[in-house]
Amino acid sequence: MTPARLYVHCGDHLPEASRPYTLNPIEQAREESQSDPLRRDSYRLSRLLWRTGARAFCRAACLPEVAESQLPASGNPCVAGQRFHSSLSHCRGLQVVAFHSGPIGVDAEPMARGVPWQRLAGRWFTSVEQQWLQEGAEPNERFLLLWTLKEAWIKATHRGIASNLQALTLEPAAAGPVLRLDQTASGWRAFTAECNGIRVSVIAHESELPQWCDVPAPGSDDCRLRDCEWREWTLGN
Repeated sequence: MTPARLYVHCGDHLPEASRPYTLNPIEQAREESQSDPLRRDSYRLSRLLWRTGARAFCRAACLPEVAESQLPASGNPCVAGQRFHSSLSHCRGLQVVAFHSGPIGVDAEPMARGVPWQRLAGRWFTSVEQQWLQEGAEPNERFLLLWTLKEAWIKATHRGIASNLQALTLEPAAAGPVLRLDQTASGWRAFTAECNGIRVSVIAHESELPQWCDVPAPGSDDCRLRDCEWREWTLGN
């Protein structure tokens, strides 16, 4: 099975090299309905990045490419009959799309992003997780790590964030923290990495170590593999 692949673009504004690449008519209508120029660029970037990743992943996995003209205007892009799964993550200055032959979820955050981790952890994390955060030298970094893992699991299992952030929980252990999943199916693997100033978490079914590809101009076929040190987490049910 082809390893999961991540296609990553950093930046908010559409690169000049991406402007010749177009969306299908219903995507264009969705794009034009947004009055904020930054949101329009973000929308187009994510749709073009998905196309770049889908083409590259299909070639690597020897799968038929999808009909881009049939992509819906919103949600996680997909068309009938496609033989892969994908997951998206985006925030200010960052777009990430992950692909895999089986279910997959991805979440990413810039490491420099400051978040009100005490308030968020107090609302969404278990008491054990909150203590684990406070015991670390960099609680903000620990928060981003655990938050992205939780979101990756929610996305991999196709659930919304509301009431599901404790579907994955962390338990400290002598040999290192264990992640507890709320589903008993075997074959899930969880990976995290810090690369190019980005904290990323991937949870996929039956995947080898993910591959990271930088995409400087979404829409093009320019994908640049980057060396990335992944950590695999111990999973429990």
